[in-house]
Amino acid sequence: MSKKEKEMPNNKSKKSVRVALFVIAAVVIFYLGANFLKGVDTFSKKKYYYTVSDKTAGLNVGNIVTLNGYPIGKISGISMISDNPLQICIEFFIKENINIPTDSRVEITKGFLSGTALALFLGEARTYIKTNDTLPSSVFDDFGSIMLKLNTTLISIDTIALSLKNLLVHDGGVQNINMSLSHLENIMAEADRLMGVNRVKMDRMVTNLTEFSKTLNENSPRLNAIMANFDQISDSMAKTDIAAIIKNANKAITDINGIVYKINTGEGDIGQLLNNDTLYRNLEKTTHNLNNLVKDIKENPGRYVTIRVFGGKTKEERQATKSVK
Repeated sequence: MSKKEKEMPNNKSKKSVRVALFVIAAVVIFYLGANFLKGVDTFSKKKYYYTVSDKTAGLNVGNIVTLNGYPIGKISGISMISDNPLQICIEFFIKENINIPTDSRVEITKGFLSGTALALFLGEARTYIKTNDTLPSSVFDDFGSIMLKLNTTLISIDTIALSLKNLLVHDGGVQNINMSLSHLENIMAEADRLMGVNRVKMDRMVTNLTEFSKTLNENSPRLNAIMANFDQISDSMAKTDIAAIIKNANKAITDINGIVYKINTGEGDIGQLLNNDTLYRNLEKTTHNLNNLVKDIKENPGRYVTIRVFGGKTKEERQATKSVK
C-alpha cells in the first residue's frame, strides 16, 4: 500500500470531526441566539417562579418583570393549563437576589407607551417563597383606562364642537362674533390712543418710582437704624415688669371701689354728708346763722367790740355816772 493510500482515511476522519464540530457550534450559536432574541440570559443565575391568570393582556415571552419600575427579570414561558375555565400559566425568572415575602403578588400591566410587562409587588410578611413557587396575579390595563378617558374626552369635544356650530349657525352667531371682534379692536385702538396721550405721564411716573426706589436705597442705613431703635424700644417694653404695674393698678382700683362703697353706704363724714339729710339740714342752718351773725357784726360792731381812747369811759359807764349824781 502506497503512502498516499494510507493518508486518505486520515483526511476523511479529520473532515468528519471538523463537520461535527461545526454542527455542534452552529447548534450552540443557534440556541444562544434564540435565547438572546427571546430576552433570556443563558449564563446568569436565575430563580424561576409562576403565576396563573385567566388573561395575559398581550403578555409575551421575553417581556420584562419589574419591581417599582426597575427590570429584575423576564417572562420565560406562557402556556394554557385549562380551557374551562381558561387558566394560563406564566413562567418568569428573576436575576436579582431578592427575598420575596409570601404575601407578594404580581400584576400584568399594559401601558400606553411602555407596553405589556409583569410587575412584582412585595408584601410585608416575614416568611419568603421558594424557587418554583406560584404567586397570585391580577391585570391592570392602563391602555384601556386611557382609551376610556380618551373616548370620554372626544365625546366632550364633539359636544362642544356641536354647540359651537349651533351658536355660529343660529341666532346670528357669526354677526355677534364679528361685532365682538370689532369692539375688541376698538378697545385696543382706544387703549393705544390713551397710552400715546399719557405717555409723558407714564414716563414721569416711572421716573418718580425710580427716584423713590433710589431714595429708599440711599436711606437704607437710616431706616435700618430706625428699625433697630424700634426693636430696642420693644425690648425695653418687654423687659418692663408689666405684671407688677397691672397688679398695682388693680390694687388702686380695688381701694377706690372700697371708698366709693363706704360713701354710698353712709360710712364716714363724706358718706354721712351725702346720705344723711339731717346732717345736711343742720349744716345748712348753721351756715345760715353764721351768715346772719356776720351781717349783724358788720351792722352793729359796737355790740361785740368795745373801743376806749386813753382813759375815756364807755357810753354805758357815762350813763351809770350820771345816774349816781
